[in-house]
Amino acid sequence: MMSESFPERLAAAILDQGLWYFLWTVPVFLIFWVVGRTYFANRRIQPVQRANRRQYMDEIRHSLVFVLMYAVADLFLLHTSSGADDTSHSFKIYTDSTLHGGLPYAVFTCFVLFVIDDTWFYWMHRTIHHPLLYRYVHKVHHESVDTTPFTAYRFHPLEGLLEMGSALLVIGYAALVPVHIGAIVAWQVGSIAFNVIGHMGYEVYPAWWNNNGLLKWKTTSMHHNMHHERFEGNYGLYFRWWDLLMKTEVADYETTYRALFTRNQHQAENPASHQTAIAPMVTQAHLTVNGLIQSIAVEPAETILNAALRQGVAVPFSCQKGRCGTCRATCTNGAVSLNESQTYLSAEAIQRGEVLLCQSTASSERVDLLVS
Repeated sequence: MMSESFPERLAAAILDQGLWYFLWTVPVFLIFWVVGRTYFANRRIQPVQRANRRQYMDEIRHSLVFVLMYAVADLFLLHTSSGADDTSHSFKIYTDSTLHGGLPYAVFTCFVLFVIDDTWFYWMHRTIHHPLLYRYVHKVHHESVDTTPFTAYRFHPLEGLLEMGSALLVIGYAALVPVHIGAIVAWQVGSIAFNVIGHMGYEVYPAWWNNNGLLKWKTTSMHHNMHHERFEGNYGLYFRWWDLLMKTEVADYETTYRALFTRNQHQAENPASHQTAIAPMVTQAHLTVNGLIQSIAVEPAETILNAALRQGVAVPFSCQKGRCGTCRATCTNGAVSLNESQTYLSAEAIQRGEVLLCQSTASSERVDLLVS
């Protein structure tokens, strides 16, 4: 029987990766975001839903590109191996489960693969948050602030290439150390699963998770969700240890996690405590978003973006640091003060009245803003 041609093997790899991706994302999305959204409301991490159909479509479109890229790596790693039971070939991938200590060794090597993947992800992730790289590489992913299962593979092609670094490290590891093919498959499937869980927008881990001395090292859904919502901190995906070691974990992560499980009960017992406080406001801001005018009250020294989010007004934003331009708007009436530390808008754009909502505070009693 003739061996499969390269196009046939590539098609098989694409089909394999695509199936695994959609077998995770679509059911999770339907269960939590569609059919069970009311039932799982007490597990929703961000109380205000900002994700919409346009976001879902953008996420899927970018995901398909990454599935193709990952299939190429999968083809190189798995389909170029002879699958032999010894270590005389380019890759030391074996199929005989009785070799090298049996199941315990296979499980250990699978764990090592996750450690390699998480280490690469943490440092690569921190690097692409640098102001010189963020706008060109990582902004696409952070445009999903309210993350969904489809956010998991929403990458710019450049970031997609960087994400492949972990696969290259695994390839290198498999060239040096015997790895059971089941450990590689488990790592691939597990990486998709944990990635989807980290972006699903709902918490699936129990309230006591962070109280367990061993389990707390594994990140929860909220851990990565807080990174998308706050932009900085919580850079790890599978494990917490790099964030804790490098002091980049969001300081109130554990308290916020515990609060999620008491939030609804507290709201029911103290409904008035969750109403927007009625206090003197110095500015009325009128935001035109997608043709709809929405009015908000802006407190002194409060950014217009934070005022909008506090009052449940859905405006586009991403980094909240003045780097990406997602929250760009044009001031058509009134005056705002723009933080000089922002790096996105040019002097000419500022002269035309353009501002960034995340870096702007109100300077007049009324402000009218046309959101891009």
